Amino acid sequence: MKKGVLLLSTGGTISSVKKGEDGTVLPTLSGQELVATLPGIEKVALVDAREFSKVPGHYLGFQEMLELSGRIEDALSSRDYSGVVVTMGTNIIEEASYCLDLLLKLDAPVVVTGAMRNPSLPSSDAQMNLYNSIVAASSSLLQRVGCIVCMNGELHHARYVAKTNTVSISSFQSPGVGPIGVVRGDRVVKYVENVQREHIRPAKMRARVDLIRYCMGMDGTLLEAAIKLGAKGVVVEAWGGGHLVPATIPAIQSAIASGVPVVMTSRCISGELLENVYGFEGSETHLKRLGVIFASGLPGLKARIKLALLISDGKNPEQVRVAFEGS
Repeated sequence: MKKGVLLLSTGGTISSVKKGEDGTVLPTLSGQELVATLPGIEKVALVDAREFSKVPGHYLGFQEMLELSGRIEDALSSRDYSGVVVTMGTNIIEEASYCLDLLLKLDAPVVVTGAMRNPSLPSSDAQMNLYNSIVAASSSLLQRVGCIVCMNGELHHARYVAKTNTVSISSFQSPGVGPIGVVRGDRVVKYVENVQREHIRPAKMRARVDLIRYCMGMDGTLLEAAIKLGAKGVVVEAWGGGHLVPATIPAIQSAIASGVPVVMTSRCISGELLENVYGFEGSETHLKRLGVIFASGLPGLKARIKLALLISDGKNPEQVRVAFEGS
């Protein structure tokens, strides 16, 4: 008996075709129409295609992720499916996949995919990515791995994947880590075992969390504004191994004193934050002493997702620190 795979379509480039006289494309195709482009897919899995939404990827927010994760949990609880494929716009995949990975605590694989080139183009990657994702979702090798992004034949874990190019079909990479596997024909080749997993499931999203990327000449003004406008947590992307300028320190101290967690990541695309290496004002050593929380090895986009879920789940600053840094 063939394995069942649930396909939840949300829109994005993978579902976009030309509409109107100006030649632009819009999310139009349903999940059923996407599956219909894959003749013979029934030899891989029995695909049950359902529509969640039909919007550009970046229109999806935290509330949609809660609803989407609920749909996935309900479907997999029936034991009718071996896995789930979610199609969406590539603009949001690196964030949405990580959000789903944190929200879901499931053994079955959840595979997120999209397309860099829409189906109207002769060079579209839509069919390839969808086919490979169905293969991945039906593979027992990806049980208990968490949420996976399948693009261009590669399998990337949601924690590490990043969109690195605006148009290339090889845009999705895991900087400093690499893919956990690949799809070869109708099978999965797995490279990595024991992928790190976490689970954070708030009942609803109620925390605003802002992300600030620090650049030349900036001070603490944006951080102060974020707190004033109601941010319950802030992620700062710092230079190098975790460095900020002295002009940011008063705003950081004020935020922490008021009970707002300040979480730091690096602007670098890979690598860990330093600890106890530099001693100047604004160094990683100084910031740790002030109470800044280190999200080492996690990009700012994903640290923000995790912080928003933690705060929405009622975690206090010390619990947030433990979630990022360990005990």
